[in-house]
Amino acid sequence: LLVAVGGITTAIKNQCTKIQHSFHHHHQGWVNLFLNHPFTTTAATLSSITTQRHLSTSSINNHLINYNDEITSAKSNTVKYIKKLKDKKKSRAESKQTIIEGIRLVTDVLLYQPTLVSHVLCTNEILSGGGGGNNEEVKYLIQLLQEQQENVDRISLISDDVIKACADTVTPQGVVAVVDIPPIYSPSSLTATATTGSTAPNPLYLVLDGLSDPGNVGTLLRSSLAVSVTAVLLVHNSCDVWNPKAIRSAMGATFRIPIRRFDTFDNLIDFLNVDCGVNTKERFYAATMDVAEEEGPETEKVSASSSPAYYEVGWAYNNDNNANLGGSNPAVLCLGKEGEGLHPEIREALSKGNIKSVHVPMEPGSMESLNAAVCGSVVLFEYLRQKRVYGTYNDDL
Repeated sequence: LLVAVGGITTAIKNQCTKIQHSFHHHHQGWVNLFLNHPFTTTAATLSSITTQRHLSTSSINNHLINYNDEITSAKSNTVKYIKKLKDKKKSRAESKQTIIEGIRLVTDVLLYQPTLVSHVLCTNEILSGGGGGNNEEVKYLIQLLQEQQENVDRISLISDDVIKACADTVTPQGVVAVVDIPPIYSPSSLTATATTGSTAPNPLYLVLDGLSDPGNVGTLLRSSLAVSVTAVLLVHNSCDVWNPKAIRSAMGATFRIPIRRFDTFDNLIDFLNVDCGVNTKERFYAATMDVAEEEGPETEKVSASSSPAYYEVGWAYNNDNNANLGGSNPAVLCLGKEGEGLHPEIREALSKGNIKSVHVPMEPGSMESLNAAVCGSVVLFEYLRQKRVYGTYNDDL
């Protein structure tokens, strides 16, 4: 209230000063009394101090933050909506939005996919150059907020207490954002947010078969982006990649690589064969365990002779003569669920010879199996190695 009164008082004071000289001398007494009254000077001073605080809170200009839009209640509609996105897969699917948090992650999305950012909420500590990251990271975040004003629909100040209700972490860094989920992957119309695609030499598709751990899924998305996988395809109730924990594990990769989910394995196979041009009978490899004897179709364990080591597969070259495939023979790597392995449908496809298997060798007696994210990453980087060695690596990817 004082700030508002101060602003009005300052305006009147300035106007009186301008017209003071035009008054007759016997009217100037009340003008001087108003100009010099303690209330007038105090209110004007308060207004000036508060205005300077708003303008100097950070290097953000005064048009970026609407201080009347400060969110101070955990019961506000905005906070309720964010909590739904944080906690409920159904809400994320229906709204086609999710949340991200933390200085690094919000910065990355503003940098690479600014048009996806809908609403950014920052604490005063962030705007003043503090927060959970180092000072340079915060300055860069503020710089990007300035540069992307036209793309971001809303930027709000949020109190320290309320942001804890929005964040998925125990100690939030002071910035949360509501972002749009990118369109699903389509080979015929590569999404604008993707950095890889089916036009890349020697396309490789990663299939996640029922993986449930957000940390593993996030790690595999990071590895996929690092080696320019064409797309990540999910089937059999794999973890929601738009879960905040999975997004944090992926460190922004979720927004930079094409993703698509399938209800059934048959739909996935049809999509790969028809839309992606994959010969799934020859180029679909399901990761299995390396054992000496075949144990039947009830498990994914197959004989070592029928399951080549990952480095024996031509992910980016022709097995017969090491010739460059030139992108004409895309491949698929499929990883099964943690602990349970491949889905029964995929085991059946293996036993019928409709798809192939591959394994990561280990020293005998060392370990029974590898973590899904470790196994997948080992194979993915062999794909990158082959692209570089056999001349199919694209420096622009």
